[in-house]
Amino acid sequence: MSNISSSETIDSLAKALFTRDPYTALHCRNVQNYARKVALKLNLSASEIQNIEIGALLHDIGKIGTPEDILLKPGKLSDKEFESIMLHPTQGYDIISGIRELCIRGIDKSILHHHERFDGSGYPSGLVGNEIPLAARIISVCDAFDAMTTSRSYSPALSPEAALEQLKSNAGTQFDETVVDAFINCYQTKVIKIDKVILNKMEMTS
Repeated sequence: MSNISSSETIDSLAKALFTRDPYTALHCRNVQNYARKVALKLNLSASEIQNIEIGALLHDIGKIGTPEDILLKPGKLSDKEFESIMLHPTQGYDIISGIRELCIRGIDKSILHHHERFDGSGYPSGLVGNEIPLAARIISVCDAFDAMTTSRSYSPALSPEAALEQLKSNAGTQFDETVVDAFINCYQTKVIKIDKVILNKMEMTS
């Protein structure tokens, strides 16, 4: 697959998610922005950073397969509905697994494992510590921070400072402590700023 066709595929997937659920698509853009800065702070290579950005942008692509009444429900999910949401990493992996270049670059695995927990209690595979791909560990922290600082009908947004405290308190259990430290450093040095992405469909480009 050429770079051009790969870029077009990523762009098409991002637009498809925006059409299905603009909230999730914009959340993915925020996560992509945070993940890039954390990856830079960790001194990763240019290719690693690019792969992390793509994985972050597409980490929730599996929600395309989530029933609309659950995906767009204004209130809190029931246990059964949450079980349906928990399928999205596997559904995303299934979507990306047909794109050979993204699999070669490990992007399929960062999507599959972004809800693993450092202590092994996450899903879908119960991976522990460094068994979890670094890209997925970075996306996990950035994903959680953006979710915590975003208002929902059933849950008001936390302040950035309160969200950082949540990351700290869960470092070593839910999150990789090194990634949390890098994220906090980026925030404290104003490398990461809380500027939520606002886009229209025509701006959903990779």
